Amino acid sequence: MNVSILLVGSLVAETYEARIARSRGVPITAAFVKLVVKTQGSRRRLAQCPYCDAQHSLVATVEVRRRSVVRNVKLLVTGPDVDVERGHGRILILDCTACKRPVDPQAHHSPVAFVADHGTMDQHAQLQIVDSELYA
Repeated sequence: MNVSILLVGSLVAETYEARIARSRGVPITAAFVKLVVKTQGSRRRLAQCPYCDAQHSLVATVEVRRRSVVRNVKLLVTGPDVDVERGHGRILILDCTACKRPVDPQAHHSPVAFVADHGTMDQHAQLQIVDSELYA
């Protein structure tokens, strides 16, 4: 029984990774980049879509206590809006309800790293600032 759950979980993860890979070529909006630059250095997490800037539109599938999975959890600046014990909630899948794009959970956990890793450095001058401050 555990083997079948692992297989289904790995297939879902592979499908989601493939969807995220297709989104890497989509430019991040300038408003998201400005917000990343503005909040850089703080531990604040972002709850807006990096592709369409929709506020509070991110929903997640969250693993709780390694056994149960909660779907369609609203993502807040403080984290997933689900009652989890400290340190036992992990975002598995993150989607935007506004533009229907899959979003890398890194955009919430570490927005600066997400912007630096996204590969759109030449599209936004602000990204070069983030990159230079990140690796300085």
